[in-house]
Amino acid sequence: MTTPPLLEVQGLDVGFTTPDGRPLHAVRDVSFTLRRGETLAVVGESGSGKSTTALALLRMLPGTGRITGGSVLLDGEDLATATEDRLREVRGARIGMIFQDPMTALNPVLTIGRHLDEVLRAHGDRDRTTANDAGTGAGTSARRPGGSRRDKAARRARALELLHLVGIPDPERRLDDHPHQFSGGQRQRILIAMALAGEPDVLLADEPTTALDATVQDQILTLLGDLTRTTGTALVLITHNMGVVARACERVLVMYGGTVVEDGPTAEVLTRPRHPYTAGLLAAVPRLSAPSGTRLTGIPGTPPDLSLPLAGCAFAARCALAEDRCHTTAPPLTALTDTVRAACLPAAERAEPLPPPRRPPGSTGPRPAPSSWPPKGSARRTGAGAAAPSPPSTASPSPSRRGRPWASSASPAPASPPSPGSSPTPTPPTAAGSSSTDRTSPAPAAPSCTPCAAASRWSSRTRTPPSTRA
Repeated sequence: MTTPPLLEVQGLDVGFTTPDGRPLHAVRDVSFTLRRGETLAVVGESGSGKSTTALALLRMLPGTGRITGGSVLLDGEDLATATEDRLREVRGARIGMIFQDPMTALNPVLTIGRHLDEVLRAHGDRDRTTANDAGTGAGTSARRPGGSRRDKAARRARALELLHLVGIPDPERRLDDHPHQFSGGQRQRILIAMALAGEPDVLLADEPTTALDATVQDQILTLLGDLTRTTGTALVLITHNMGVVARACERVLVMYGGTVVEDGPTAEVLTRPRHPYTAGLLAAVPRLSAPSGTRLTGIPGTPPDLSLPLAGCAFAARCALAEDRCHTTAPPLTALTDTVRAACLPAAERAEPLPPPRRPPGSTGPRPAPSSWPPKGSARRTGAGAAAPSPPSTASPSPSRRGRPWASSASPAPASPPSPGSSPTPTPPTAAGSSSTDRTSPAPAAPSCTPCAAASRWSSRTRTPPSTRA
């Protein structure tokens, strides 16, 4: 027996009104489903409508934003037409949200305990063991015995439990601290604790790992994964990081221009993309195996202006597969396999892998060869503590890149071949102090930060560098 979806979004449209009175269609015909315990990633460029879609599920759109069409079914109940009183019961209790910026999402004058207490007073006595979990209810929820809303000691004990759950050290003492006394990663954990305080069925995480270092990012993803497995909470993860998608999500929803362009299992979408935009996003991911000096691959052009009507495919102006029909006919989201859907007319007729994105039509000159990087006068490490300057380039930069020597449009001119009978000129060694040629070459650029400059000076004296504070 197939489990009914917990959350079902059908044909969601979201509109805004610009200051000059024009309509702006931020989200157009978005549809997806989410089951209990499932993790769904929503990816795309900035301005694709990811955060707007998440806010629309709770009807928390800013300013003039409003839902203009479609439905948001939570256990069969349409939140798009629900009353405001009903939405107050749903927000935090049935659907929780981790907001995007942990540095500004917390009130600086309130303690962390006060933040959690407000959530627990509103939703903390809801019991997840209800008819909803058995699939027979539609929005009802039972109350835990004891009345935790009125019991301050019980709410504090629950707050300590949540801080311990998300990995905040010494929660008894930190509960009375203010947000500025926590690091960025700890603030992100506190936002997660606040979102989990109401024990929601669906958790919306809007870029929860942005601006976090790799270690903290891994801890946050591990925490979210453990929570979905232990509590059965469904997770919608909004992110730009394809590595996060591959690590933490079962399905991926690719958005562009306010609409869904591809939807399917993570492994299949990331290894065999069906839409050219998805292929372009994957091609833009830096590769550690790429040779030094390799230019990053970008998608040419810019996203469409959503305040203007779109007659055809929103990605047609930037697509390498675009045909005449793509500019006049909007592609529907079609099932290409049993599990993958894509909105692309040419891709639906192709069986081979998609090509990489083409270069912008207005770009000038070929991409520079790796030998033209780093810039003249900068240091390139070629030995133990040695810095060898790059060879000078004889080619002049293109008109559009004048004044930027690192963006030269041609590689350095090759050396003239030796005359017959003459011996080739030996190449000077690159190790520091091994040839007088190094002493006459241009001096490398000095490190900009104090620790790096100190380490460079001590390295040149062949002494053991002192400990430096980052």
